[in-house]
Amino acid sequence: MSLYHKLIAWISALSGTSEFKNRKRLADHLNVQSPSKLYQALEGKRVPAADTFISWLDTLGAKVVLPDELRMMESEFYPVPKVKARLAGSHGGSLVREDSIEDFYAFQYKWLSRRSLPARCVLMDVVGDSMYPTLQDGDMALVDQGQTEVYAGKIYAVGIEDTIVVKRLEKQPSKLVLRSDNSVYEPLSLPLRGGDDAYDNGVSDYHIIGRVIWVAREFK
Repeated sequence: MSLYHKLIAWISALSGTSEFKNRKRLADHLNVQSPSKLYQALEGKRVPAADTFISWLDTLGAKVVLPDELRMMESEFYPVPKVKARLAGSHGGSLVREDSIEDFYAFQYKWLSRRSLPARCVLMDVVGDSMYPTLQDGDMALVDQGQTEVYAGKIYAVGIEDTIVVKRLEKQPSKLVLRSDNSVYEPLSLPLRGGDDAYDNGVSDYHIIGRVIWVAREFK
């Protein structure tokens, strides 16, 4: 069996796991515009475009390992990218979202893999004080982009239009509530997926990027 067919079989098997349950939910997770194209690929009836297939793998946490990265893994460390996007610890501050990688930080592979699929992890800086004292301005947060299912009280990075915020999330009937640890900041409510209207704050376009699973702080 070729590597391609092994990967297709792996993706197909994911559609039956507890995370996705069926192909429709898998297609939604992959943001596939035409689900039938995904279904045909999984059934061996068509081969997706290379950039499309790589995008699927990246979203699902599979990683094409380059020789330099492989050598780092073999030395028991995994290179986690730090991107220029920052997590805004406030409601207000606008934020320039850039996906370009500015550096790599080596994490012990065994430590990281016990907490997440390493390929799904990314590092971002925290700005603002709304999550004080848990997260402080200047902290560097490790975000698991594979953990997008909401568990009450956990801290997540959420993309809201052109901003990325970091908040504790809580699901309530018809809405998602974003809470700050700093009591100065009021909760922010967003419509749950499938809702028709934005709230009074005008926000309806958002997505959960992932859960914050670790943070580093530099003492000054």
